[in-house]
Amino acid sequence: MAAAPQYPLHGVSLGVLQDLVLDELDRPVAAAFENALRILKDAGATVTQFSWAELQRPDWRDVFPVITHSDIHACHGRFAEENADLIEPGVMRVIMHGKTVLPQDRADALAFRNRVSQEAHDIISRFHVVVMPTVPLVAPLVSSLSDPEQAKKIEFMIGRNNEPANFFDCCAATVPCQSAGELPVGFLMMARNGDDRRVLTVANAVEAVFKTRGSDRRRSTNQPMRGKTVVQVIENLRFAENGRPEGELLQDLEQQRKNDFVWNNPHNMKAAYWAGEDVFRIGREAYAAFHGDNMIYGKLLYPSLLEISAEVVAMALEMLGAPEGAGGTVTSGGTESIILAVKTAREWARNERPTKSAPEIVVGYTCHPAFNKAAELMGLKLVRLPPTSSCRVDVEMMRQHITENTIMIVGSAPAYPIGCIDPISELAELARDRNLWLHVDACVGGFFLPFAKEIEEIPPFDLSVKGVRSMSADLHKYGYTSRGASLVLFSEKRYEEYQRFVLEDWPTGQFTTLTIAGSRPGGAVASAWAVMKYLGRSGYRQRTQKIIEARRAIVSAVQQLDEVCVLGEPLAGIIGIGGTTGTDMKAVRQGMIDRNWRFAPLENPVGINILLNYTRRCGRRIHWRSEKRDPRLKSREGTNEVH
Repeated sequence: MAAAPQYPLHGVSLGVLQDLVLDELDRPVAAAFENALRILKDAGATVTQFSWAELQRPDWRDVFPVITHSDIHACHGRFAEENADLIEPGVMRVIMHGKTVLPQDRADALAFRNRVSQEAHDIISRFHVVVMPTVPLVAPLVSSLSDPEQAKKIEFMIGRNNEPANFFDCCAATVPCQSAGELPVGFLMMARNGDDRRVLTVANAVEAVFKTRGSDRRRSTNQPMRGKTVVQVIENLRFAENGRPEGELLQDLEQQRKNDFVWNNPHNMKAAYWAGEDVFRIGREAYAAFHGDNMIYGKLLYPSLLEISAEVVAMALEMLGAPEGAGGTVTSGGTESIILAVKTAREWARNERPTKSAPEIVVGYTCHPAFNKAAELMGLKLVRLPPTSSCRVDVEMMRQHITENTIMIVGSAPAYPIGCIDPISELAELARDRNLWLHVDACVGGFFLPFAKEIEEIPPFDLSVKGVRSMSADLHKYGYTSRGASLVLFSEKRYEEYQRFVLEDWPTGQFTTLTIAGSRPGGAVASAWAVMKYLGRSGYRQRTQKIIEARRAIVSAVQQLDEVCVLGEPLAGIIGIGGTTGTDMKAVRQGMIDRNWRFAPLENPVGINILLNYTRRCGRRIHWRSEKRDPRLKSREGTNEVH
C-alpha cells in the first residue's frame, strides 16, 4: 500500500485561543478567521480550541500600561518635551503619562510579568503556534472616529489582540487571510519567546496555503507537499527545557515515521539487506546488550570486545582466502574501510614507493565515490577511467593511465551501480608488474561472493589472488548485521602500521587508533559476531542460493523483452537494467515508482539499479510485462518475493 501523502501543514498543531481575543469580532473578521482555520485543517494542520483563564483577570491588563507607558516615556519623553508643538495632544498625553510611573511600580510590574510569562509559555508550548485574528475589527471609517468615546474604544480594540503577545514577551507574525475583494483581515500566529524561526516557518507555510487557495479555488485542498513538512522543519529548532514522557516520545517517533517506507518492505529494492526475522532479532539483541560499551576502551574496560572483534576479523579472513599472517579491522562502514585502505596505501608508498609529486589512484568508472572522498581528504589525485560497454574495468585502459606517480589501483567485486565484477586477477598481475597497491572493494560482495562461488562460477576476487593487498567488505550488507559495521582487510598484518594513527606526546601518554573514529559502538561489533555465529556458512549459503535464483529469473525475464536490457553480466545480488534504442527509461522508472517500487536510479546509462534481498519464497514467481507505446516494467503485486 502506498504511504499516505504529507500535506504542507501535516502535523502542525494550531491552538485557537477562546478567551478575550474572539470577543466582539466584526462579522467579516469572524467569517475570514473561521474560513482560514478550515483551509488550514484541509492542509493537514490540527486545530484545537483552548481557554486561558489568565487573560480574563484584570491584573495583567492593569500592569501592562505601567510597563508600556514607562518604556514610551524613556524612549520619547525628552524629545516630546523639547518639541511639544510638533506632537498631537493625544499622543503627547500618552508619552508624558509614563513620567508619573514610580520606579518601584515599574519593578513590581516587571516581576509580575516575568512570573506569569513562564506560565504563559508553558501553555503556549502545547502547540506549534497559538492563532487568533490580528485585529478584531476591519478598518474603521474615518467618520466613526469623530466621536472621542467611539474613537477610544476603536483604538483599544485595534491593539487588544496584540497585547498578550507583547505582555508575555512572545514572538508573533501575521499574514492576511481574507478572501479576494474583501476588507483586510489578519491571521496572527504566536509562540514562546525565542521561537522566532518556528513562527516564521509556520507563517511562511500558512501564507503559501492561503495564496494557493485564493489563486486556484478549483485545486484540491489536499495537494501533497514536496520535501519536508513544516513540522519536520521546526520540531528541532528549540531544545526544550523539560523532557517528555517515554510513552509520549515513542508515540511521537512512531507518528513521525508513519509515512516512511518500511525498510524491509518487498517493494524496497534499495539497500535493505533483509535475511529474515530471526537474523534481525539476533543482531538487534546483541547490539542492545553491548549498547553502552565503547571499542576505544576495549583494552582497559571491555576485553570481550577485543576478542569478539578479532574473531570477526579471523572468520572474514578465512572466508575471503587470506594467506597466513593477514590482518584487518572492524570499521563503521564501507566508506571508512575505503578511506583507511587509501590511507594505508599512501603511507606504504611514502616508505616503499615514493613519488615525485602528488600520488595518484586509478579507478574504474563504476568504482565507488568513497575513493574520491578519500583522495580529496588526503591530497591525492584520483583518475577515474571512462565507462566501458562491459561495465567492468578495461585493464589495458588502466595500464595506459598509470604514471610514475600512481601508487594504487582499484577493482570492484562487484561494482555497486551495476553488479559486475572487475577482472581482479588481471588487475593483480598489473599491480605486481608495476609494484602498485591493489585494493578490491567488496563492500557489497564480501559476504555474498564467497558463498556464490560454491553455487556458480565466480572469477577470482579475494585475498587469495596474489597481488591483492587490501579489501573492504561490509558486514552490514550481505553480512546481515546491524549498521554500521564493515571490515578493512590486509594480505599482510604489517600493513596495519600504515593504517594506524599515532600521537606520541599527549597528557594521557601515547594516543593511537586503527580507525578514523575514536569512540566506536561495541554493539555493532557484537551484532556482527552474533549474526555470523548464528548463520554459519550454511545460513549464508542458503540465503545466497535464493538470491542467485531470483537474479537468474529476473535476468531471464528481462532478456525476453525488446525494450529493456541487463547491463553487463551481474554476478552478485545487484542488477542494472537499461533501455534499448527508443525506450524512455525515465518513463519506466516513473511507472515503477507509481506502482510503489523503490530503487536507485542509474543516470549513465539511464536505467534502474535493483538490489535483491532474501525471503523464504525468494524468486518463486516473477512477472514482467511491457507496453509498446509507453514501455514500463511491471510486476504483478504480491507475486514477487524478492526485491
